[in-house]
Amino acid sequence: MALLPESESLPHQHLDALARGPMRVTIIGSYGYGNLGDELMLDGVLAGIRRTVPEAKITVISGDPKDTSKSHRVHSIGRGGGSSVRLRRFWELVRSDLFLVGGGNVRDQLPGTLQPSQPNALSVWLGQVLLAHEIGVPTMCYAISIGHILTPEGGEVLRDCLGKVDAISVRDSASATRISELGVKREVVVAADAAFSVIPAPQLPATRRGLVISLRHWYEKGNYVEDEETFGRMIHETAEFCDIFFERHGEPIWLVPFKATDADNDCDTVIHKELVDQVRHREGIRLLDRVPDLNTALPIFATARLVLGMRLHSIILATAVGTPWVAISYDPKVRAFAQYAKQDRFSLEVNEVSAQKLSELEKVVSADEKGISKSLGSVSDELRFLERRNAEAASAVLRIRPPESGLRKVVVRSFRLLRHELGQGRTQQP
Repeated sequence: MALLPESESLPHQHLDALARGPMRVTIIGSYGYGNLGDELMLDGVLAGIRRTVPEAKITVISGDPKDTSKSHRVHSIGRGGGSSVRLRRFWELVRSDLFLVGGGNVRDQLPGTLQPSQPNALSVWLGQVLLAHEIGVPTMCYAISIGHILTPEGGEVLRDCLGKVDAISVRDSASATRISELGVKREVVVAADAAFSVIPAPQLPATRRGLVISLRHWYEKGNYVEDEETFGRMIHETAEFCDIFFERHGEPIWLVPFKATDADNDCDTVIHKELVDQVRHREGIRLLDRVPDLNTALPIFATARLVLGMRLHSIILATAVGTPWVAISYDPKVRAFAQYAKQDRFSLEVNEVSAQKLSELEKVVSADEKGISKSLGSVSDELRFLERRNAEAASAVLRIRPPESGLRKVVVRSFRLLRHELGQGRTQQP
C-alpha cells in the first residue's frame, strides 16, 4: 500500500507533448441505471480527467447512453445491444489511450446466488478490463473499493485483474489492505471517492432541523445476510426510531431514495414505503418518490439534524456538507468509509440496528452537534484533497505509457482483438 507522491502528478504541458493527436479515455462503470451515487462518481471521474487531461476525448460505456450523454455532456455508448453496438465498443477500445473502471464497489456473487451455468459476476464486470490489457490498452481501476469476495472464483478473477492493470486507486484504506490480502503485490494509491470532487461544501446552517433517511434493498438483492428476518427487523426498528425522533423534536423526516427504478428489483422507494407503513407519526414523513438531483438533495442534507444512511453516497453526501450521520453497514464499503472518515462509532451493522441504539446515537449527536459538524468538515476537506490523487494516478499511467500513433495503434490492437475473438469462438464450441 502506498500513496502517490506529489511529484508523480503530471503537468498538463507534459501530457500535451506526449500526445499524438487527441488523447482518448474510455470509462466503464455502473452508469445509466438511475443510481444517484453512481452518477455522482461519474461526474467526479469526468472532472478529474478533464482537470488533468483537458484535451482528452472521453467515451463512457453506460446502461443508458442517451441519458448519460445528456446528463454528463459526454460521448456515450451502450453496455449491451446487438452486434453494431458491440462493434462500436470494440472501435472505442482499440482507439483508447486509457481504459478506466470509473469508481464503485468491486464484489462477486455470493454463495447461494451463483448458478453453475452462470459466470462469476467479477468475470463479467472485469472482462472488459482484461480484454483491454490483452490487446495493449493502458488500464486503471479508478477510486474503487473492495466488497464481499467470498467465492474462490471471484478472488482469482480479481487478483488476476488487479495484477495486470497499470494503476489502481482506492477510495478507502481498508480496500488497499484487502487488495494486499488477496496476494496482489503492487502499489495502490489511497485516495477518496470520486464524488468528493463535485459536491460543493456549503456554509454550515445556523440551526439544523429534521432527519434524513436513505435505505436500500438488502436480502432480496442477494447481499450477504443470514436470514430475511434480519432485514425486516432493521426496517421495524428504524420505524420505531422515526416515532421517537418525531416525538422528541417534532421535525420532518425525509425519506430520500438514491435509486428508484424497478428494473433490477433495487428500488429504494419500495423499502421506504415499507418503513412508512410501520411508522405511527406519519404526519412527520416527507416521502420522495423519485431520485433527486444533487441540487435538490444538497439543501435537504445540509440542513438536517441527522442523516441515517444505508446507501453509501448518502453518508458521503452528509460528510461533504458537514452533517452528522449514522451509517447502516450492509457491505464492507460502508464500514470502510466510516473508519476512513474517523466516524466508525456512528456505524452499525444491519443486525445491530435498534430503535434504542439509534436514539442513543442521536442524543450523542444533539449534545455535540457543532463539534461533530466541525470534525466532518475537516474530514471532508481532507478527502477532497485525497480525491485528486485518482486523476494524478491516471495521468501517471499516460506518462509511463504515452499514446501511440493512431494508425499503428488501431491496426495492432485490431489484430489482437480479432485473434482474441477467434480464440473465444473456438473455446465456446462443443
